[in-house]
Amino acid sequence: MQSLRLSILLFDRFTALDVVGGYEVLARLPGVETDFVSTEPGIIAADTRRLGMVTYRKLAEQAKASLRSWTEHSEPAQLQMSPPWAADATGR
Repeated sequence: MQSLRLSILLFDRFTALDVVGGYEVLARLPGVETDFVSTEPGIIAADTRRLGMVTYRKLAEQAKASLRSWTEHSEPAQLQMSPPWAADATGR
């Protein structure tokens, strides 16, 4: 069985529950490889500024991911990229 690769995008001031809650569910699915990416590898600070998560890969390095996850609170324009639905949701 071929595995599904899921990349979860972390960005400055992400909401930890949005990221970790989704990860906890999706990472337990059989055949799913889940990892975290950001525009630059390193420690990414959550919205509380008291929690940080580490990414080891750039989003650009994850071109082969089967699925990328954006949280509903992300701001694609600031990341200079956008999920497929961003134009419809933001009017951009």
